[in-house]
Amino acid sequence: AAQNAGKLDAKVFDMSGKNIMTKKSSGRQMDIDLSAFGRGIYILTVTDSNGKTTSVKLWLNKLYHFHNFG
Repeated sequence: AAQNAGKLDAKVFDMSGKNIMTKKSSGRQMDIDLSAFGRGIYILTVTDSNGKTTSVKLWLNKLYHFHNFG
């Protein structure tokens, strides 16, 4: 297996396209806390160790937990 297998890179963008958070995980799950940014719509993009990127629209300002993302 590749040395970085299972790692995730996550970025959160606001609706203007500004990158407001970048987070890396050492495994295939992570917690993302958007409570500091207030209510609104945000875009979460997650890139796995194979370079596959998935985007999700987030509508609330709560804690999101993703397990086995992608």
